[in-house]
Amino acid sequence: MRDLNKMHKRCDNCNLKFSIEPGFFQGAAYVSYGLQVLSSLIVFNCFFWLTNIRWQNIVYILLFTVILATPYVVVLSRAIWLHMFIPHKGDF
Repeated sequence: MRDLNKMHKRCDNCNLKFSIEPGFFQGAAYVSYGLQVLSSLIVFNCFFWLTNIRWQNIVYILLFTVILATPYVVVLSRAIWLHMFIPHKGDF
């Protein structure tokens, strides 16, 4: 968890500088939030309508899952944020 905010200075393949400007990746927090909420809503509705589990237990399961998935979602949201604002020049 302590290495969650660490990133390489440049891309190994294309030499793209990742530190574009201070605070650039703060916008990735919005992407991360959206991914977590969307996935939680989908999973909650699937459990709620397709099983007999009480909704309180589903919420506990979701909280546990969101906590475990947070490091992966943060990295994924940074990648999505980069792809939204950095032009891609074909295959590497």
